Amino acid sequence: MQKIFLCIIFATLVCVNAQENFQLYDQLPERTLVLWRAPDVATSRDAMKGSALYKLFNEPEVQNFVKKTIDPYKDHLHGTINQVSQVLGMPAEKAIAVLHGEVVLAVVDVDPRRQSVGAVLSIEFGENREAIDALLNLAKQASGFTFDEEQHDGHTVYSVQQMPPHMKVSYAIVQDTLLISSQNTLLKELISGSEGARLKDAANIKTVSSKVHRAGVAAELLYLNVEQAMKQFSPMMPPQAMPMMEKLGVAGIKSLGMGVNIDGDNINVDFYLHSPGEKNGVMSVFDLKPTSMEALKYMPKHSVGVSLMRFDMVGLLNKVKATLEDIAPDGSLLQMYEHMMGEIERELGFDFENGLFDTLGTELYGCNYMPATGGLLPRSLGAVTLKNEAEFWRIANEMATKGDLSIKKLEFAGKTIHYVSQNVGELFNFRTFQALPKLGNFSGQALMVENGTLYIAGSVQDMKSFIEERSSWKENIDNNVDFQQLKKFLPAEASFVTYLDVRPMFNYVWNTMIPILRSFEGIIRKAGVEFSTANLPQATTISRHLKPFLMSYASDKDGLLMSYTSPMTFIIPVAGATGVGTAIAIPLIEEQKKKARQVMIKSNLRNILSAQQMYKVDRMGYGSFTDLTQKNYTYNVYNYDSGVFMCGDYYLYMYRATADGEVTEEGAESNRAHHKFVIYAWPASYEDNTVYAMNEKGEIVSTQTRQYYDLDMPKANAAFAADAENASKLEGSFASGSAGQDANIWNSVD
Repeated sequence: MQKIFLCIIFATLVCVNAQENFQLYDQLPERTLVLWRAPDVATSRDAMKGSALYKLFNEPEVQNFVKKTIDPYKDHLHGTINQVSQVLGMPAEKAIAVLHGEVVLAVVDVDPRRQSVGAVLSIEFGENREAIDALLNLAKQASGFTFDEEQHDGHTVYSVQQMPPHMKVSYAIVQDTLLISSQNTLLKELISGSEGARLKDAANIKTVSSKVHRAGVAAELLYLNVEQAMKQFSPMMPPQAMPMMEKLGVAGIKSLGMGVNIDGDNINVDFYLHSPGEKNGVMSVFDLKPTSMEALKYMPKHSVGVSLMRFDMVGLLNKVKATLEDIAPDGSLLQMYEHMMGEIERELGFDFENGLFDTLGTELYGCNYMPATGGLLPRSLGAVTLKNEAEFWRIANEMATKGDLSIKKLEFAGKTIHYVSQNVGELFNFRTFQALPKLGNFSGQALMVENGTLYIAGSVQDMKSFIEERSSWKENIDNNVDFQQLKKFLPAEASFVTYLDVRPMFNYVWNTMIPILRSFEGIIRKAGVEFSTANLPQATTISRHLKPFLMSYASDKDGLLMSYTSPMTFIIPVAGATGVGTAIAIPLIEEQKKKARQVMIKSNLRNILSAQQMYKVDRMGYGSFTDLTQKNYTYNVYNYDSGVFMCGDYYLYMYRATADGEVTEEGAESNRAHHKFVIYAWPASYEDNTVYAMNEKGEIVSTQTRQYYDLDMPKANAAFAADAENASKLEGSFASGSAGQDANIWNSVD
């Protein structure tokens, strides 16, 4: 079991590549079939810290909820981490640190006849060579393999003896990059530099990259070289396969790509299908014309949801039929399709080809907005242009009759509102409800025709609200700052756009949900999950990090693009694995790093105390940081600015006092002997807020505050007890479990 675990660790290590010097991406040949690339782990991690998702998970209330939830499993988790550290022979954080730069996994060659795959992985480990060597040695011992050594272009290549020549797993270290390949020959090719065309220069990957890496920090790229795969595998396909693919319209697909980008608060995820040229067959179904942005002027600025769509139902059905006839000229597929559509039509209760869609235009739009009168949920409104109003009402009434519905109307504010009513019949007679799964879903909906546009609302009340409130809508959604910021991500050819802002209703929903959850607490705990609504964050804690979401679809001459832009892109499964996992992991890792920094500064303060004691014996008084560093009494401390020194990730400032209470600040000249001192240490990073103070007795106290940042150092008396009368002369005791003279609570540190 231990060997399996170590092999997994070894394989995982391989997932990353170099960037500063050797770059695997630059060496890959154009024939590469699959590429997964994270250009720079460190940059992506830093960019993730600026995202709304990371900020949310860093909220104290959210961290407290996570802590309370995992506390019952803390001992088990710590035990597991300790076991991992023991197996690795180093702290787990040190092993993780090898993931430093670019991450690359590529499949270059596949030979089904020989059952071999030419794959390569790389990890840029930066300055963590010692950790990489230790992990490689550990993996060698665990696997039990023996390795041959050979020199190639000045690098040592290690190959597993026990494997056949065509699948001889090999590895090498090139500058600060670890390369592992499933084939010795491929590894050597990449070290030397592939002859011929390179993948990075290929037109297909350039097109895909330009589509999926639009803005922000490129965090991931997944690329599938479909064109190369077709060249390689088409000779092995049945003779009828390629003609069939051409009829389907998929033979022209060149490549597929997905990109994840971090841009400030937002995480952008883009999927692109690269298929240049005219679209036919199945591809023609997805080749939609751009939608018009003209409808935005009809949607209020305070809309929480907006949808725009260019959709031709009649044209779509005709494309489907034409494609089926091309694939099967004998009409067999078309017959199957018509049978399936007939079943759907019987279930829904109306005919797709009864002329209804002929009466409608192709531009559809809708919006959701919070009503002026208040409410838990927003009002909904949809609209579409009408080509033939009289024909529309004729078909609509005919459909209603078939579905056991009635279309009724009422007058309101000079407008005629039609609404759909379910004809139930006898109350509680089960048989009368059998029509409900059909058109009964439309029951209650309201319709209004105005100036050639059909408006559809979820209820008569929603329609009345729209009629009453629209006169007060002075500005439209295009004047909304949030919408404008997201609109820049829209491709010019977008045929489908959805914008959603959950903030206005989130607080209502969250505060309504908590009392409901409270009634289930006992059941949840009984299931073995430690859960308490008392630990849940407040609604405002979450909502202040929420921002609108934008999704779009576009087709152009080069292919099809689906895009998502959101601060909470974890709702998308693929980005979820990346975004959420990273967002949760980073705060936990940062917390461990913060603790490590705090342990280090306490150790350094005690080292400085020892240096002061040695200096006092030599000079009959305590010295300044300048004195200590010049005489080599202390290390790791260096001058920063205006008397402020640095040690690790902390700023340091020292006050010294003579026997009669004269205080000398760091950097000031003084020939008198100093018999007291206080050193303050505060974090250089805003992510940490722990401040320390130490006196000549070696007493250390700390406080949690962001009052001191950059060169805003504490005053001499900051950490002294509030009742210390001569604290400004460094006389008296430190505060302990109480407020200091800077009003912060200071506590003793062991």
